[in-house]
Amino acid sequence: MSQTDNFFSEFPTISKQEWIERATKDLKGADFNEKLVWKTEEGLEIMPFYTKEDLESLAYLKSFQNSNANTEETHLGARNWLSTQQIEVENWKQANEQALLALQNGADGVCFDLRNVEGKVDFKILLKDVLFPYCQVNFIIPCGMYGFLSEFEQYFESRGYSPNELHGSLQIENPTETEQKELAGNTQIYPNFRSIVLSHSDSEKISDKISELLFELDKRFRSLSENKIKPTEFFQKLQLNYSISNNYFFEIASLRALRMLVLGMSAEYGASNPQVFIHANTTTRPDKSNPETNMISNTTQAMSGILGGCDSLSVTPHNTGVAKISDFSQRIARNVSNLLREESYFDKVADPVAGSYYIETLTHQLAKQAWEQFRQSIK
Repeated sequence: MSQTDNFFSEFPTISKQEWIERATKDLKGADFNEKLVWKTEEGLEIMPFYTKEDLESLAYLKSFQNSNANTEETHLGARNWLSTQQIEVENWKQANEQALLALQNGADGVCFDLRNVEGKVDFKILLKDVLFPYCQVNFIIPCGMYGFLSEFEQYFESRGYSPNELHGSLQIENPTETEQKELAGNTQIYPNFRSIVLSHSDSEKISDKISELLFELDKRFRSLSENKIKPTEFFQKLQLNYSISNNYFFEIASLRALRMLVLGMSAEYGASNPQVFIHANTTTRPDKSNPETNMISNTTQAMSGILGGCDSLSVTPHNTGVAKISDFSQRIARNVSNLLREESYFDKVADPVAGSYYIETLTHQLAKQAWEQFRQSIK
């Protein structure tokens, strides 16, 4: 027996009920639940403390712990996520310069937002010197931007790359059912390119965000399965976009709950070795008087995303909605992810919150609440 074991053996084990009784005594007769139990907007009841006893009924969560362990490219660390910089395209050359600057300074990928451009995309300028095998290239396009995929494919093939060297995603904003089916079907030859991209609304309730994604997933799956897309192929092409708020512990638990529920749904659909790719992005408040406070919230939100298990992360520039996004604000945003990886060592442990009394309990509660909301939505 170690010295540590001897030390702790001198202290009696105290049950959770005994802690509650002691707190009640200190409250001098006041109701424990009324004074100390937090009731959230989602209807959850959050205790002021948690103990090992709270995990006794949650043994099933162990099968989901460390589910983000990086076992294929171990040189990248036990936990690997992609740092993605979003670029709103207004000028092809400027967007290309921003992309190359990002990729040369720590970003693992870029996302070109093409929703405000008109006419055909000049891929030769936009993607000049972008090396597809070594980075993620993502696109967001508006509904009705016909011909985009075929033109992009022509450009990609002209560069001499093979289909498996294309990494990234293509998202159509508010796609029609026809666009959904054509996009999913026409990108099957690119195994590492995700074309079923789902997002939630701007709801402030975390359980709403999860349930909305589950609803959209189920809806899209049923639509595409009629188009003979197999369950395994569906999940290979799936990307879930999730916006993080400042609710630190809840957001960690929400991403874990989302992954757990989607994995459960994939099993019901009949998918084998399903992939659940979650892209998280931070959110900012347009505070004109002091936008720098967003630097702090960006950092804590990014921590929530990484600890919760996101596969890729976009940090929103702190002056978004306040001033023109500059190279400086993009660099600060990009470096949040770099610092958490290179200096805070968030990549060294696959799932550092596994076994946390509070977060595991919160994961279970959010999953239960979101699943019930999803069930009600499909009735």
